[in-house]
Amino acid sequence: MCADWLKNYYAKDKYLDYDKAMVGGYGIPQMNTLIQQAAALRMPCIVPSTRKRKTVFYALAENAKSLEELRRILTAALGSADTTPDIKSIFQSDDDGEQLLLEKSPDGILAFDFLPVPYGSPQQVKEWQIARMKRVYAMLQLVMDLYRQRPILHSLVSRQTGRILRDFYTACHARDGKIAEQYLEELRGNQALSSLNLLFLELQGMAASARWGEILNHPRLEVLLRGRVPERIQRLLLRSSGHLMLNAIRDAHFPLDRRDDARRLVLGLLPLYKHKPRFAHQASFRPDWQLWTMGAALLGIDEWQTATPLLETDWIQQVEGWATGASSLPASVEAEEQVLIQAPVIMLINLENATDLLLEALLADAERESEIYAQLAAMPEATRQALEKIPKLWETWQALKNRCEPQDYGWSRWLEDLQQATESERFESLRQQATVHYMDWTPSTFSETQWQALLEQQSNAQLSKVLRDVLPTFLNWLEEYDVQVSASLWPDWLMLLAVEDIRSEEDVRLGGMILDKFLSGTFTREEYASAIESVAML
Repeated sequence: MCADWLKNYYAKDKYLDYDKAMVGGYGIPQMNTLIQQAAALRMPCIVPSTRKRKTVFYALAENAKSLEELRRILTAALGSADTTPDIKSIFQSDDDGEQLLLEKSPDGILAFDFLPVPYGSPQQVKEWQIARMKRVYAMLQLVMDLYRQRPILHSLVSRQTGRILRDFYTACHARDGKIAEQYLEELRGNQALSSLNLLFLELQGMAASARWGEILNHPRLEVLLRGRVPERIQRLLLRSSGHLMLNAIRDAHFPLDRRDDARRLVLGLLPLYKHKPRFAHQASFRPDWQLWTMGAALLGIDEWQTATPLLETDWIQQVEGWATGASSLPASVEAEEQVLIQAPVIMLINLENATDLLLEALLADAERESEIYAQLAAMPEATRQALEKIPKLWETWQALKNRCEPQDYGWSRWLEDLQQATESERFESLRQQATVHYMDWTPSTFSETQWQALLEQQSNAQLSKVLRDVLPTFLNWLEEYDVQVSASLWPDWLMLLAVEDIRSEEDVRLGGMILDKFLSGTFTREEYASAIESVAML
Protein backbone atom coordinates (compact mmCIF):
# COMPACT_ATOMS: atom_id res chain seq x y z
CA MET A 1 0.00 0.00 0.00
CA CYS A 2 1.44 3.37 -0.98
CA ALA A 3 1.00 6.17 1.54
CA ASP A 4 1.65 9.57 -0.02
CA TRP A 5 2.24 11.24 3.34
CA LEU A 6 5.07 8.87 4.26
CA LYS A 7 6.52 8.92 0.75
CA ASN A 8 6.62 12.72 0.99
CA TYR A 9 8.26 12.44 4.42
CA TYR A 10 11.08 10.24 3.12
CA ALA A 11 11.53 12.40 0.01
CA LYS A 12 13.76 14.66 2.12
CA ASP A 13 15.65 11.78 3.75
CA LYS A 14 19.03 11.31 2.05
CA TYR A 15 19.81 7.92 3.60
CA LEU A 16 16.51 6.05 3.99
CA ASP A 17 14.61 5.25 0.80
CA TYR A 18 10.84 4.75 1.02
CA ASP A 19 10.50 2.71 -2.20
CA LYS A 20 13.40 0.44 -1.22
CA ALA A 21 11.80 -0.31 2.15
CA MET A 22 8.41 -1.00 0.55
CA VAL A 23 9.91 -3.80 -1.59
CA GLY A 24 11.96 -5.21 1.32
CA GLY A 25 15.28 -3.99 -0.01
CA TYR A 26 17.08 -3.32 3.27
CA GLY A 27 19.32 -6.01 4.78
CA ILE A 28 17.76 -5.51 8.21
CA PRO A 29 14.26 -6.94 7.63
CA GLN A 30 12.69 -5.12 10.60
CA MET A 31 13.64 -1.79 9.00
CA ASN A 32 11.50 -2.68 5.98
CA THR A 33 8.61 -3.93 8.13
CA LEU A 34 8.47 -0.88 10.41
CA ILE A 35 8.31 1.49 7.44
CA GLN A 36 5.69 -0.69 5.71
CA GLN A 37 3.51 -0.73 8.83
CA ALA A 38 3.84 3.04 9.18
CA ALA A 39 2.81 3.43 5.53
CA ALA A 40 -0.33 1.41 6.30
CA LEU A 41 -0.91 3.64 9.35
CA ARG A 42 -1.10 0.63 11.66
CA MET A 43 -1.14 2.50 14.94
CA PRO A 44 0.94 2.65 16.98
CA CYS A 45 3.88 2.71 14.61
CA ILE A 46 7.59 3.54 14.52
CA VAL A 47 9.02 5.83 11.83
CA PRO A 48 12.82 5.62 11.55
CA SER A 49 14.37 8.76 10.10
CA THR A 50 17.76 10.14 9.08
CA ARG A 51 16.48 13.52 7.91
CA LYS A 52 18.55 15.21 10.64
CA ARG A 53 21.75 13.43 9.51
CA LYS A 54 21.48 11.00 12.40
CA THR A 55 19.07 8.17 13.05
CA VAL A 56 16.02 9.29 15.03
CA PHE A 57 13.11 6.98 15.82
CA TYR A 58 9.65 8.55 16.04
CA ALA A 59 6.71 6.78 17.68
CA LEU A 60 3.13 7.64 16.66
CA ALA A 61 -0.12 6.55 18.35
CA GLU A 62 -3.85 7.06 17.92
CA ASN A 63 -4.34 8.98 21.18
CA ALA A 64 -2.54 10.38 24.22
CA LYS A 65 -3.25 7.34 26.40
CA SER A 66 -1.78 4.92 23.85
CA LEU A 67 1.21 7.19 23.37
CA GLU A 68 1.94 7.24 27.11
CA GLU A 69 1.56 3.46 27.31
CA LEU A 70 3.92 3.11 24.35
CA ARG A 71 6.47 5.34 26.11
CA ARG A 72 6.45 3.07 29.18
CA ILE A 73 6.80 -0.04 27.03
CA LEU A 74 9.66 1.36 24.95
CA THR A 75 11.48 2.62 28.04
CA ALA A 76 11.29 -0.80 29.66
CA ALA A 77 12.06 -2.80 26.50
CA LEU A 78 14.95 -0.73 25.10
CA GLY A 79 16.71 0.06 28.37
CA SER A 80 19.61 2.50 28.25
CA ALA A 81 22.44 0.52 26.62
CA ASP A 82 21.81 1.37 22.94
CA THR A 83 19.36 4.27 22.85
CA THR A 84 18.74 7.44 24.81
CA PRO A 85 16.81 6.50 27.98
CA ASP A 86 14.99 9.85 27.99
CA ILE A 87 12.31 9.48 25.33
CA LYS A 88 11.17 12.97 24.32
CA SER A 89 7.56 14.00 23.82
CA ILE A 90 6.96 16.41 20.95
CA PHE A 91 3.63 18.24 20.73
CA GLN A 92 4.59 21.01 18.31
CA SER A 93 7.61 21.61 16.13
CA ASP A 94 9.16 24.00 13.63
CA ASP A 95 10.60 21.06 11.71
CA ASP A 96 8.46 20.33 8.65
CA GLY A 97 9.07 16.58 8.92
CA GLU A 98 7.93 16.44 12.53
CA GLN A 99 4.93 18.61 11.62
CA LEU A 100 3.94 15.99 9.04
CA LEU A 101 4.17 13.24 11.68
CA LEU A 102 2.11 15.32 14.13
CA GLU A 103 -0.68 15.51 11.55
CA LYS A 104 -0.96 11.71 11.77
CA SER A 105 -0.47 11.60 15.56
CA PRO A 106 -2.09 14.86 16.76
CA ASP A 107 -1.77 14.05 20.50
CA GLY A 108 2.01 14.07 20.17
CA ILE A 109 4.92 11.96 18.98
CA LEU A 110 7.83 10.34 20.82
CA ALA A 111 11.46 10.68 19.72
CA PHE A 112 14.67 8.88 20.70
CA ASP A 113 17.99 8.10 19.03
CA PHE A 114 21.14 6.01 19.34
CA LEU A 115 23.73 6.58 22.04
CA PRO A 116 27.35 7.05 20.87
CA VAL A 117 29.32 3.82 20.49
CA PRO A 118 32.57 3.39 22.48
CA TYR A 119 35.86 4.56 21.03
CA GLY A 120 37.72 2.04 18.88
CA SER A 121 39.23 1.48 15.46
CA PRO A 122 37.10 2.47 12.45
CA GLN A 123 36.40 -1.21 11.75
CA GLN A 124 35.37 -1.86 15.37
CA VAL A 125 33.10 1.19 15.44
CA LYS A 126 31.43 0.09 12.21
CA GLU A 127 30.84 -3.44 13.55
CA TRP A 128 29.45 -2.08 16.82
CA GLN A 129 27.12 0.28 14.96
CA ILE A 130 25.77 -2.51 12.74
CA ALA A 131 25.26 -4.87 15.70
CA ARG A 132 23.52 -2.13 17.68
CA MET A 133 21.28 -1.25 14.75
CA LYS A 134 20.21 -4.89 14.37
CA ARG A 135 19.46 -5.18 18.11
CA VAL A 136 17.37 -2.02 18.25
CA TYR A 137 15.39 -2.68 15.06
CA ALA A 138 14.69 -6.24 16.21
CA MET A 139 13.47 -5.03 19.61
CA LEU A 140 11.30 -2.30 18.06
CA GLN A 141 9.64 -4.82 15.76
CA LEU A 142 9.10 -7.21 18.67
CA VAL A 143 7.53 -4.40 20.71
CA MET A 144 5.17 -3.50 17.87
CA ASP A 145 4.18 -7.12 17.23
CA LEU A 146 3.51 -7.93 20.87
CA TYR A 147 1.78 -4.61 21.48
CA ARG A 148 -0.78 -5.43 18.81
CA GLN A 149 -1.25 -8.98 20.11
CA ARG A 150 -1.75 -7.97 23.74
CA PRO A 151 -5.16 -8.39 25.41
CA ILE A 152 -7.12 -5.24 26.15
CA LEU A 153 -5.82 -3.42 29.23
CA HIS A 154 -2.59 -5.45 29.22
CA SER A 155 0.77 -3.87 28.54
CA LEU A 156 3.60 -5.71 26.83
CA VAL A 157 5.91 -5.37 29.83
CA SER A 158 4.16 -6.59 32.97
CA ARG A 159 5.59 -4.23 35.53
CA GLN A 160 5.78 -5.25 39.15
CA THR A 161 2.78 -4.25 41.22
CA GLY A 162 4.82 -2.18 43.65
CA ARG A 163 6.28 -0.15 40.78
CA ILE A 164 2.87 0.57 39.27
CA LEU A 165 1.48 1.49 42.69
CA ARG A 166 4.34 3.92 43.20
CA ASP A 167 3.37 5.73 40.00
CA PHE A 168 -0.32 5.57 40.94
CA TYR A 169 0.20 7.08 44.39
CA THR A 170 2.53 9.73 42.97
CA ALA A 171 -0.16 10.80 40.49
CA CYS A 172 -2.75 10.86 43.30
CA HIS A 173 -0.41 12.89 45.50
CA ALA A 174 -0.08 15.38 42.65
CA ARG A 175 -3.91 15.49 42.29
CA ASP A 176 -3.60 14.14 38.75
CA GLY A 177 -6.60 11.84 38.60
CA LYS A 178 -6.43 11.41 34.83
CA ILE A 179 -2.95 9.89 34.97
CA ALA A 180 -3.84 7.92 38.11
CA GLU A 181 -6.68 6.30 36.13
CA GLN A 182 -4.16 5.09 33.53
CA TYR A 183 -2.10 3.38 36.22
CA LEU A 184 -5.26 1.90 37.70
CA GLU A 185 -6.05 0.37 34.30
CA GLU A 186 -2.55 -1.11 34.28
CA LEU A 187 -3.14 -2.57 37.75
CA ARG A 188 -6.44 -4.10 36.60
CA GLY A 189 -4.67 -5.71 33.67
CA ASN A 190 -1.85 -6.82 35.96
CA GLN A 191 -4.41 -8.98 37.85
CA ALA A 192 -2.25 -9.05 41.00
CA LEU A 193 -4.69 -7.20 43.28
CA SER A 194 -8.07 -8.27 44.58
CA SER A 195 -11.27 -6.58 43.47
CA LEU A 196 -11.60 -4.95 46.91
CA ASN A 197 -8.12 -3.45 46.76
CA LEU A 198 -8.82 -2.20 43.25
CA LEU A 199 -12.00 -0.56 44.55
CA PHE A 200 -10.01 1.24 47.26
CA LEU A 201 -7.57 2.46 44.61
CA GLU A 202 -10.41 3.51 42.30
CA LEU A 203 -11.87 5.70 45.06
CA GLN A 204 -8.46 7.27 45.72
CA GLY A 205 -8.02 7.99 42.02
CA MET A 206 -11.47 9.59 41.88
CA ALA A 207 -10.54 11.76 44.87
CA ALA A 208 -7.45 12.95 42.98
CA SER A 209 -9.87 14.31 40.34
CA ALA A 210 -12.17 15.81 43.01
CA ARG A 211 -15.07 13.60 41.85
CA TRP A 212 -16.76 13.76 45.24
CA GLY A 213 -20.31 13.09 44.09
CA GLU A 214 -19.26 10.05 42.04
CA ILE A 215 -17.41 8.64 45.05
CA LEU A 216 -20.46 8.86 47.30
CA ASN A 217 -22.69 7.39 44.59
CA HIS A 218 -20.33 4.57 43.61
CA PRO A 219 -22.40 1.45 42.80
CA ARG A 220 -20.23 -0.77 45.04
CA LEU A 221 -20.15 1.59 48.02
CA GLU A 222 -23.02 -0.14 49.84
CA VAL A 223 -21.22 -3.50 49.70
CA LEU A 224 -17.96 -1.87 50.79
CA LEU A 225 -19.57 -0.33 53.85
CA ARG A 226 -20.84 -3.71 55.07
CA GLY A 227 -17.30 -4.74 56.01
CA ARG A 228 -14.59 -3.08 58.05
CA VAL A 229 -13.49 -0.05 56.04
CA PRO A 230 -9.78 0.88 56.28
CA GLU A 231 -9.17 4.18 58.03
CA ARG A 232 -7.72 5.82 54.92
CA ILE A 233 -10.94 5.01 53.04
CA GLN A 234 -13.07 6.19 55.99
CA ARG A 235 -11.29 9.53 55.82
CA LEU A 236 -11.69 9.66 52.04
CA LEU A 237 -15.45 9.11 52.29
CA LEU A 238 -15.84 11.64 55.10
CA ARG A 239 -13.78 14.21 53.20
CA SER A 240 -15.90 13.58 50.11
CA SER A 241 -19.01 14.41 52.14
CA GLY A 242 -17.23 17.53 53.34
CA HIS A 243 -16.29 18.74 49.88
CA LEU A 244 -19.76 17.97 48.58
CA MET A 245 -21.74 19.68 51.34
CA LEU A 246 -20.67 19.48 54.99
CA ASN A 247 -17.65 21.81 54.84
CA ALA A 248 -19.84 24.62 53.49
CA ILE A 249 -22.42 23.98 56.23
CA ARG A 250 -19.73 24.07 58.93
CA ASP A 251 -18.17 27.24 57.54
CA ALA A 252 -21.60 28.92 57.38
CA HIS A 253 -22.16 28.09 61.09
CA PHE A 254 -24.76 25.39 60.53
CA PRO A 255 -27.76 26.94 58.73
CA LEU A 256 -30.92 25.03 59.61
CA ASP A 257 -32.21 25.02 56.03
CA ARG A 258 -29.36 22.63 55.05
CA ARG A 259 -30.01 20.15 57.85
CA ASP A 260 -32.31 17.76 55.97
CA ASP A 261 -30.05 17.70 52.90
CA ALA A 262 -27.08 16.88 55.11
CA ARG A 263 -29.02 14.16 56.90
CA ARG A 264 -29.90 12.46 53.62
CA LEU A 265 -26.24 12.65 52.57
CA VAL A 266 -24.87 10.99 55.72
CA LEU A 267 -27.62 8.36 55.69
CA GLY A 268 -25.94 6.95 52.60
CA LEU A 269 -22.79 6.45 54.69
CA LEU A 270 -24.61 5.18 57.77
CA PRO A 271 -22.21 2.31 58.69
CA LEU A 272 -19.35 4.83 58.99
CA TYR A 273 -21.07 6.42 61.96
CA LYS A 274 -22.15 3.25 63.77
CA HIS A 275 -18.73 2.92 65.40
CA LYS A 276 -16.33 5.63 66.54
CA PRO A 277 -13.34 5.83 64.16
CA ARG A 278 -9.81 5.20 65.35
CA PHE A 279 -8.35 8.39 63.91
CA ALA A 280 -5.44 9.88 65.84
CA HIS A 281 -6.43 12.62 68.30
CA GLN A 282 -4.14 15.30 66.90
CA ALA A 283 -4.73 18.64 65.25
CA SER A 284 -4.14 17.50 61.66
CA PHE A 285 -7.15 15.16 61.94
CA ARG A 286 -9.51 17.71 63.52
CA PRO A 287 -11.43 18.31 60.22
CA ASP A 288 -12.03 14.55 59.89
CA TRP A 289 -13.33 14.33 63.43
CA GLN A 290 -15.59 17.32 62.78
CA LEU A 291 -17.09 15.64 59.72
CA TRP A 292 -17.67 12.40 61.61
CA THR A 293 -19.31 14.13 64.59
CA MET A 294 -21.58 16.18 62.31
CA GLY A 295 -22.83 12.99 60.66
CA ALA A 296 -23.11 11.11 63.95
CA ALA A 297 -25.08 14.00 65.49
CA LEU A 298 -27.49 14.12 62.55
CA LEU A 299 -28.09 10.38 62.88
CA GLY A 300 -28.51 10.44 66.66
CA ILE A 301 -25.50 8.22 67.37
CA ASP A 302 -24.87 7.98 71.13
CA GLU A 303 -21.90 9.73 72.77
CA TRP A 304 -20.68 11.52 69.66
CA GLN A 305 -19.97 14.57 71.84
CA THR A 306 -17.14 12.73 73.65
CA ALA A 307 -15.59 11.01 70.61
CA THR A 308 -12.44 13.17 70.68
CA PRO A 309 -10.88 15.83 72.92
CA LEU A 310 -10.00 17.88 69.83
CA LEU A 311 -13.42 19.56 69.54
CA GLU A 312 -14.23 22.65 71.59
CA THR A 313 -17.33 22.77 73.78
CA ASP A 314 -18.79 25.78 71.93
CA TRP A 315 -18.44 24.01 68.58
CA ILE A 316 -20.08 20.84 69.94
CA GLN A 317 -23.00 22.91 71.23
CA GLN A 318 -23.43 24.51 67.78
CA VAL A 319 -23.60 21.07 66.17
CA GLU A 320 -26.01 19.84 68.83
CA GLY A 321 -28.39 22.75 68.28
CA TRP A 322 -28.26 22.31 64.52
CA ALA A 323 -28.64 18.52 64.48
CA THR A 324 -31.59 18.42 66.87
CA GLY A 325 -33.55 21.23 65.23
CA ALA A 326 -37.04 20.74 63.82
CA SER A 327 -37.18 18.82 60.55
CA SER A 328 -39.17 19.86 57.50
CA LEU A 329 -39.45 16.25 56.29
CA PRO A 330 -42.83 14.45 56.34
CA ALA A 331 -43.33 12.30 59.43
CA SER A 332 -43.44 9.12 57.34
CA VAL A 333 -40.01 9.86 55.80
CA GLU A 334 -38.53 10.61 59.22
CA ALA A 335 -39.90 7.33 60.53
CA GLU A 336 -38.34 5.38 57.64
CA GLU A 337 -34.98 7.05 58.27
CA GLN A 338 -35.16 6.21 61.96
CA VAL A 339 -35.72 2.54 61.16
CA LEU A 340 -32.57 2.57 59.01
CA ILE A 341 -30.52 4.27 61.70
CA GLN A 342 -31.58 1.89 64.45
CA ALA A 343 -31.11 -1.26 62.36
CA PRO A 344 -27.97 -3.24 63.25
CA VAL A 345 -25.08 -3.22 60.80
CA ILE A 346 -25.42 -6.28 58.57
CA MET A 347 -23.03 -9.04 59.63
CA LEU A 348 -22.84 -11.93 57.21
CA ILE A 349 -19.94 -13.95 58.68
CA ASN A 350 -20.82 -17.21 60.43
CA LEU A 351 -18.43 -19.75 61.97
CA GLU A 352 -17.99 -21.61 58.68
CA ASN A 353 -17.12 -18.37 56.86
CA ALA A 354 -14.69 -17.41 59.62
CA THR A 355 -12.98 -20.81 59.50
CA ASP A 356 -12.51 -20.61 55.72
CA LEU A 357 -11.09 -17.09 55.97
CA LEU A 358 -8.64 -18.01 58.74
CA LEU A 359 -7.36 -20.98 56.75
CA GLU A 360 -6.92 -18.75 53.70
CA ALA A 361 -5.03 -16.20 55.83
CA LEU A 362 -2.33 -18.79 56.56
CA LEU A 363 -1.10 -18.56 52.95
CA ALA A 364 -2.21 -15.01 52.08
CA ASP A 365 0.05 -12.09 51.23
CA ALA A 366 -0.08 -8.90 53.32
CA GLU A 367 -2.73 -7.20 51.19
CA ARG A 368 -5.10 -10.18 51.15
CA GLU A 369 -4.38 -10.79 54.84
CA SER A 370 -5.47 -7.23 55.60
CA GLU A 371 -8.73 -7.78 53.70
CA ILE A 372 -9.39 -11.01 55.60
CA TYR A 373 -8.78 -9.27 58.90
CA ALA A 374 -11.16 -6.47 57.90
CA GLN A 375 -13.89 -9.03 57.19
CA LEU A 376 -13.32 -10.99 60.38
CA ALA A 377 -13.15 -7.88 62.54
CA ALA A 378 -16.77 -7.23 61.52
CA MET A 379 -18.03 -10.70 62.54
CA PRO A 380 -20.98 -10.76 64.95
CA GLU A 381 -20.48 -11.57 68.62
CA ALA A 382 -22.10 -15.00 68.21
CA THR A 383 -19.47 -16.00 65.64
CA ARG A 384 -16.70 -14.63 67.84
CA GLN A 385 -17.89 -16.71 70.81
CA ALA A 386 -18.14 -19.85 68.67
CA LEU A 387 -14.61 -19.24 67.39
CA GLU A 388 -13.26 -18.92 70.93
CA LYS A 389 -14.44 -22.45 71.72
CA ILE A 390 -12.08 -23.88 69.05
CA PRO A 391 -8.56 -23.27 70.48
CA LYS A 392 -6.61 -23.66 67.24
CA LEU A 393 -8.88 -21.31 65.29
CA TRP A 394 -8.93 -18.79 68.13
CA GLU A 395 -5.12 -18.86 68.29
CA THR A 396 -4.97 -18.27 64.52
CA TRP A 397 -7.42 -15.38 64.84
CA GLN A 398 -5.40 -13.77 67.66
CA ALA A 399 -2.18 -14.10 65.66
CA LEU A 400 -3.84 -12.50 62.63
CA LYS A 401 -5.16 -9.71 64.82
CA ASN A 402 -1.71 -9.06 66.28
CA ARG A 403 -0.14 -8.93 62.82
CA CYS A 404 -2.72 -6.54 61.43
CA GLU A 405 -3.10 -4.31 64.47
CA PRO A 406 0.15 -4.48 66.47
CA GLN A 407 0.04 -1.70 69.05
CA ASP A 408 3.76 -0.95 69.06
CA TYR A 409 4.55 -1.45 65.37
CA GLY A 410 5.37 1.43 63.06
CA TRP A 411 8.07 3.01 60.94
CA SER A 412 10.93 2.22 63.33
CA ARG A 413 10.21 -1.50 63.60
CA TRP A 414 9.41 -1.66 59.89
CA LEU A 415 12.82 -0.21 58.97
CA GLU A 416 14.53 -2.68 61.31
CA ASP A 417 12.69 -5.56 59.65
CA LEU A 418 13.59 -4.18 56.22
CA GLN A 419 17.30 -4.10 57.10
CA GLN A 420 17.16 -7.70 58.33
CA ALA A 421 15.32 -9.04 55.27
CA THR A 422 17.23 -11.31 52.89
CA GLU A 423 14.58 -13.09 50.78
CA SER A 424 12.70 -11.37 47.95
CA GLU A 425 9.38 -12.64 49.37
CA ARG A 426 10.13 -10.88 52.66
CA PHE A 427 10.94 -7.61 50.90
CA GLU A 428 7.65 -7.80 48.99
CA SER A 429 5.75 -8.60 52.20
CA LEU A 430 7.24 -5.52 53.89
CA ARG A 431 6.34 -3.34 50.89
CA GLN A 432 2.75 -4.52 51.11
CA GLN A 433 2.73 -4.03 54.87
CA ALA A 434 3.77 -0.38 54.53
CA THR A 435 1.28 0.26 51.72
CA VAL A 436 -1.63 -1.24 53.66
CA HIS A 437 -0.90 -0.13 57.23
CA TYR A 438 1.18 3.06 57.01
CA MET A 439 -1.64 5.35 58.16
CA ASP A 440 -1.96 3.28 61.35
CA TRP A 441 1.63 4.13 62.31
CA THR A 442 1.88 7.05 64.71
CA PRO A 443 4.53 9.81 64.70
CA SER A 444 6.04 8.30 67.86
CA THR A 445 7.28 5.39 65.68
CA PHE A 446 9.12 7.74 63.30
CA SER A 447 12.80 8.65 63.71
CA GLU A 448 14.36 10.97 61.15
CA THR A 449 17.82 9.95 62.36
CA GLN A 450 17.03 6.30 61.65
CA TRP A 451 15.83 7.12 58.13
CA GLN A 452 18.88 9.32 57.46
CA ALA A 453 21.30 6.60 58.55
CA LEU A 454 19.59 4.00 56.37
CA LEU A 455 19.45 6.23 53.29
CA GLU A 456 23.12 7.13 53.63
CA GLN A 457 24.41 3.59 54.04
CA GLN A 458 21.99 1.37 52.12
CA SER A 459 23.38 -0.51 49.15
CA ASN A 460 21.03 -3.51 48.92
CA ALA A 461 19.15 -3.35 45.61
CA GLN A 462 15.96 -4.95 46.96
CA LEU A 463 15.94 -2.71 50.03
CA SER A 464 16.39 0.36 47.81
CA LYS A 465 13.53 -0.77 45.59
CA VAL A 466 11.15 -1.11 48.56
CA LEU A 467 12.12 2.35 49.83
CA ARG A 468 11.45 3.87 46.40
CA ASP A 469 8.10 2.11 46.13
CA VAL A 470 6.87 3.37 49.52
CA LEU A 471 8.08 6.95 48.99
CA PRO A 472 4.71 8.40 47.79
CA THR A 473 2.88 6.86 50.75
CA PHE A 474 5.62 8.09 53.10
CA LEU A 475 5.14 11.64 51.77
CA ASN A 476 1.40 11.29 52.27
CA TRP A 477 1.96 10.08 55.85
CA LEU A 478 4.17 13.09 56.64
CA GLU A 479 1.47 15.47 55.38
CA GLU A 480 -1.46 13.69 57.04
CA TYR A 481 0.26 13.62 60.44
CA ASP A 482 1.84 17.06 59.91
CA VAL A 483 5.32 15.69 60.67
CA GLN A 484 8.11 18.14 59.84
CA VAL A 485 11.55 16.87 58.81
CA SER A 486 14.78 18.73 58.14
CA ALA A 487 15.83 19.56 54.58
CA SER A 488 18.92 17.36 54.94
CA LEU A 489 16.76 14.22 54.58
CA TRP A 490 15.71 14.96 51.00
CA PRO A 491 18.99 14.91 48.97
CA ASP A 492 19.47 11.24 49.92
CA TRP A 493 15.91 10.45 48.77
CA LEU A 494 16.58 12.24 45.48
CA MET A 495 19.75 10.25 44.92
CA LEU A 496 17.89 7.01 45.69
CA LEU A 497 15.40 7.86 42.93
CA ALA A 498 18.09 9.01 40.51
CA VAL A 499 20.14 5.79 40.58
CA GLU A 500 17.22 3.54 39.55
CA ASP A 501 17.78 1.71 36.25
CA ILE A 502 14.36 2.43 34.70
CA ARG A 503 12.57 5.67 35.51
CA SER A 504 9.14 6.96 34.58
CA GLU A 505 7.63 10.40 34.26
CA GLU A 506 6.13 9.92 37.72
CA ASP A 507 9.65 9.59 39.15
CA VAL A 508 10.45 13.01 37.70
CA ARG A 509 7.25 14.35 39.26
CA LEU A 510 8.14 12.66 42.56
CA GLY A 511 11.59 14.20 42.40
CA GLY A 512 10.01 17.61 41.87
CA MET A 513 7.86 17.18 44.98
CA ILE A 514 10.90 16.26 47.05
CA LEU A 515 12.90 19.17 45.63
CA ASP A 516 10.11 21.56 46.64
CA LYS A 517 10.23 20.21 50.19
CA PHE A 518 14.00 20.51 50.24
CA LEU A 519 14.05 24.11 48.97
CA SER A 520 11.43 25.16 51.53
CA GLY A 521 13.82 24.24 54.37
CA THR A 522 17.28 25.25 55.54
CA PHE A 523 20.18 23.50 53.82
CA THR A 524 23.93 23.67 53.27
CA ARG A 525 25.74 24.41 50.02
CA GLU A 526 26.81 20.75 49.78
CA GLU A 527 23.24 19.51 50.27
CA TYR A 528 22.01 21.92 47.59
CA ALA A 529 24.66 20.72 45.12
CA SER A 530 23.77 17.08 45.85
CA ALA A 531 20.04 17.72 45.36
CA ILE A 532 20.54 19.53 42.04
CA GLU A 533 22.85 16.77 40.79
CA SER A 534 20.22 14.12 41.58
CA VAL A 535 17.44 16.11 39.90
CA ALA A 536 19.61 16.50 36.80
CA MET A 537 20.10 12.72 36.73
CA LEU A 538 16.34 12.22 36.97
